[in-house]
Amino acid sequence: MRSASQIIDEEFTNAVVELFEFYSDSAVKPQFLDRVASAELLRKEADNYARSNEMVTSSIGLCGDQVRCSIGLLSNVDTINALCQGLADSPTDWVGELTNQLAGRFKNNLAAFHVDCQMGLPVSVQGLQLGFTTGCSEQTILAVQMSLGTVIVLLHVNITDDSSWEHHPDLVCADEGSLHLF
Repeated sequence: MRSASQIIDEEFTNAVVELFEFYSDSAVKPQFLDRVASAELLRKEADNYARSNEMVTSSIGLCGDQVRCSIGLLSNVDTINALCQGLADSPTDWVGELTNQLAGRFKNNLAAFHVDCQMGLPVSVQGLQLGFTTGCSEQTILAVQMSLGTVIVLLHVNITDDSSWEHHPDLVCADEGSLHLF
């Protein structure tokens, strides 16, 4: 048995790396940020793009018996458009899709620990000088810096402090893109 907090950090980071390596076609090493560093990076990103371009953000919730969390992505329109490789009509739709895919990957990773969650629907917004403010210390903030630009990723988690989970390699999740009818 391992600490649920450690598992969440590892599995969420794995999901972030997998998602952004797929869409950026390059190696990704997310940088953990504290609240001060993330606020500075957000202000810098917002200032860089407020004059010439807008930013987009999206959030989604996951909820289960053992864990509740929210996931957010924030970036500028140019970065999101580059990540979609011309496949999306709207950067707000695409940042919502990226958030949905990240939550799905994370949910599948947690399933191997017998943690069952339900996903909500992503909510996306486009505007100037957007940011994350949760006011909570139980959050993970990652900066994913790629040649295409920077994406800020936020994970806010609610779990019991003494939770521990065991890995169950026999639990199989659906492969990404697969369809299962029952």
